[in-house]
Amino acid sequence: MKARSLIILIAVLVFVAGYFFLVEERQHRDAVDAKRSSRMLLPYGPLDIDAVSFINPYGETIQWERVGDGWMITFPVTDIGEKSTIDMFLGQIAPGQKLEEFADVADLSQYGLAPPYATVILDSGRYGRTDTVHVGEKTPTSFRSYVTLGSSGDVVVTRELAHNVMQKRLFHLRDKNFIALTDRNITSFSIVSGGNLLAFQRSGSSWKVAGSTLTVDRNVIEPWVTRLATALVYEFAAEALADTLSFGIGDPHRSAVLKTGVGGSIRISFGKRRGSLVPVIRSGRGKVMMIEAGFLDAFHWTDDRLVVMSLSLVKPGKVTALQWETPDTVASWSMEDGVWMARGNDRTPVDQEAVKYLLMYLRSATYESLVTDRELVSAAKPDVMITLGERSGELLDIISLYRFEDGTAGGISISGGNAGRISDGTLAEIHRAYSAILRR
Repeated sequence: MKARSLIILIAVLVFVAGYFFLVEERQHRDAVDAKRSSRMLLPYGPLDIDAVSFINPYGETIQWERVGDGWMITFPVTDIGEKSTIDMFLGQIAPGQKLEEFADVADLSQYGLAPPYATVILDSGRYGRTDTVHVGEKTPTSFRSYVTLGSSGDVVVTRELAHNVMQKRLFHLRDKNFIALTDRNITSFSIVSGGNLLAFQRSGSSWKVAGSTLTVDRNVIEPWVTRLATALVYEFAAEALADTLSFGIGDPHRSAVLKTGVGGSIRISFGKRRGSLVPVIRSGRGKVMMIEAGFLDAFHWTDDRLVVMSLSLVKPGKVTALQWETPDTVASWSMEDGVWMARGNDRTPVDQEAVKYLLMYLRSATYESLVTDRELVSAAKPDVMITLGERSGELLDIISLYRFEDGTAGGISISGGNAGRISDGTLAEIHRAYSAILRR
């Protein structure tokens, strides 16, 4: 009986000790949370803020509100807000951290708060409250700022609100991405200059003249598209479109229309160059903006300059496997340890310079004129097929050389995409380079 009583007593003691331990632990956590909360400048964080009114050190009032996961400036103009800049700005204020407090300070001027250096009014729908934060001048002590909350006369010392953030003016709070797309989102575009129209469409990794099989020089097209997709606005020249003619927009008419992969389109109208910048307007953003003047290059493009007239676009240094095929013969070579070798049973080195010359010549050879698909079909089977690749098996190009019905020579390649006539001298030089490889 005594043993049973002792067990019960021990169990009761363990229960009581555990209870008081849990209660004490909870009270300790509550005390820690209460202390942490008491040190917060505001009881919420940046994600709880729905709208902001900001009076900067220049006396300018700027207002913005949350739209989706971004921000829209609503005063003094309506425009897209720069998300990263605004989020960083709000992250310096909410929730903030109190380092010291001075209650009921009579002279706020000694803290740079009469008048305040800047004022921020925060609306939080989730917390159903509006908070006004007055910010004082920068303190002599690093990493500290003086603020007051609402109409309270109490001065709070908080972690420094960086003055480069507090001095933000309207331009720095606006989204300066002109388009904000990746270049791959642009699937086609057209360039209109006066009565001239050039239109292009993406085809895999290349660009073609819209509605045709003609390949255009991606080394001209691709850099322009990539730069435009990431273009920045350097200045907002006008907040309305009423006086676009004063910027030369529409006189003469110069525009670009971009088609995006999601079925949308963006129209851009260009004005007259102003130094290194050009004024533009774009659909969806009713303002005159200044971007790099280099985008005007597109209005000097011509078919003669853009359409690929090269027999092959493969760089010779990338090729490590080469095959020459005619209706009667097949010869193959590959590079091993930097040396071109004949494939097959006779694995002997070939004339290295002759191989390099053939690859270089194929890259430099150009068409005299382009031919249609119908003309190409009439040439039937090619006389020669030259395959360029890598030893790993990756195909870089197939170059086919033909004789057309009228006896002229021609060719087509996968890399170039276009078909055209070449001179008899070009065809003879390709054969001569092949023969030089075999002589070794």
